[in-house]
Amino acid sequence: MTGSLQIKKGLYYAVINLYDADRRRKPKWVSTGISALGNNKREANAALRRILDKYESGGVIASESILFTDQVKLWLEHIKNDVDLVTWQGYKSYADVHILPFFEARKLRLDAVTAKHIEDYYTSKLRDGRYDGKGGLSPNTIKKHSVVIHGPLKLALKDNLIPYNPADRARLPKCNTQPIGKFLTVEQGKKLLASVEGTLMEPVIMLTLYYGFRRSELCGLKWDAVDFEGDSISVRHTVVKAFTRIEKDRTKNKASYRTLPLLPDIKEYLLALRDQQEADAATFGDCYHPTDYICRWPDGRPLEPDFVTRKFGKVLRDATLPMIRFHDMRHTTASILLSLGFSIKDIADWLGHSDIGTTANITRT
Repeated sequence: MTGSLQIKKGLYYAVINLYDADRRRKPKWVSTGISALGNNKREANAALRRILDKYESGGVIASESILFTDQVKLWLEHIKNDVDLVTWQGYKSYADVHILPFFEARKLRLDAVTAKHIEDYYTSKLRDGRYDGKGGLSPNTIKKHSVVIHGPLKLALKDNLIPYNPADRARLPKCNTQPIGKFLTVEQGKKLLASVEGTLMEPVIMLTLYYGFRRSELCGLKWDAVDFEGDSISVRHTVVKAFTRIEKDRTKNKASYRTLPLLPDIKEYLLALRDQQEADAATFGDCYHPTDYICRWPDGRPLEPDFVTRKFGKVLRDATLPMIRFHDMRHTTASILLSLGFSIKDIADWLGHSDIGTTANITRT
C-alpha cells in the first residue's frame, strides 16, 4: 500500500491510495494530528508509516459514514452497565449539554476528528462554556469532559475504526492546584445555626456543622442510623442526584462508612426532632409520606440534594455570612475539631477521609 504526506490546515495528513472494486483510485486523507509548523517532518513520516501499516494489514475499517457524535452516543450505551449510574448520568449530561451540540454543529466524521478539533473544544468551553452564559468552565471540569471525548475514540480504536486516538494528542488546559477551602469561624457557625432555628434547614445545618457530613451522607441519614441507647450515629447510606434521585446502601469509600459518638446536644436535639416528626405525621394524616429519612419536609418527603445546595446559599445570603460551598462546611467542622485539640488522624476518621493527606490540606487552610 502506498501513500504520501500532505499539508492541510496547518497539519500533516497521510494520503492513502485506496482502490474500489473497479480498481479506481480512492485517496483517503487521514490526519496525523501533527503540526506542519516547526521541525516535525520526521515525526510525521513515522506516523505515515504507522497508518499505512494499519491499512495494509486490514486493521482499519472505512468509517466515512460514522459521525463523531454518533460514536459518542454509541459509547454512552456501551458503558451504561459498566459504570455507576450517577457516573453515567454525569457523562450523559456532559454529552447532551456540551459535547454533542459543539460537534454536531461541525458535522465531523469519526475518522476526521483531530487533536486540534478537540483542543478547540477545550478552549471554547474554557472561555464561555457555562450553561448560564456567565463565563467559562474550570480546567478541572473540562478534564471531566475529556473522559466523554476520549472514551468514544478509544472504543473506535479498539473496533479498528480509526488508526489512532486523537484525544491522546490533545492538550488539556492546565488544571487548578488543590482548591483552597473556605470555612466559617466558630462565631459565624453559631450565627448560621441561630438563623435557621425552627426552620427546615435546622437539622441540615446542625448535623453538618457538628459532624461534617457530605451532602449525600446527610440526605441519606436515616433514623435507624441513630443509636440512642448506645449513643452513636452511623454513616452507611447515601442519596445522590444527577437526573434522578439515587439511594445507595454504601458510601463514597470504605473510610466514609463510619460510626461516630452521638454528642449530648445532638442527642437531645434529635429526640425532640423525632417527636416533632411524629406529630407532623399525625397532622398530615393520609397526606403524609412515610419515610425513615431524618432530613425531610413536614409532610414526610425527604430533602433532595440539589434543594439542600440551593437553600444553603440562600441561608448564607439572608444571614449576611460569607458565601461558601455546602461541601466547605466540612472545612468548618475540621477547623472546629482542630481548635478543640483533635489530632489530624482523629479528624480524618471523623470526616471519613480515606487519605489523611486530604485532612492535612484542609486543616492547613
